[in-house]
Amino acid sequence: MKSWLNLSDAYHVLKDGSLIWRSERSGYGHLYRFASGKWTQMTKGDWVVTDLVGVDEAKGGCSSSATRTTCSSSSSIRSTSRSRT
Repeated sequence: MKSWLNLSDAYHVLKDGSLIWRSERSGYGHLYRFASGKWTQMTKGDWVVTDLVGVDEAKGGCSSSATRTTCSSSSSIRSTSRSRT
């Protein structure tokens, strides 16, 4: 069985020690947050987050580039996306 790892710099360590990470574990590239020993999917759908653009911890949000302009959030850090052109 052959395996591979897509290297990416689309991650951010937050001041509280949690981590925002881009992963393809759902079959699409999406943002996940690792906190308190648990992964929480922040974006989901049949589209791809292409990059984690920035994180604003004071406002509790993050920005990403994506192949779709809307996303949902299931974490206390909100995620907004920008369509990549």
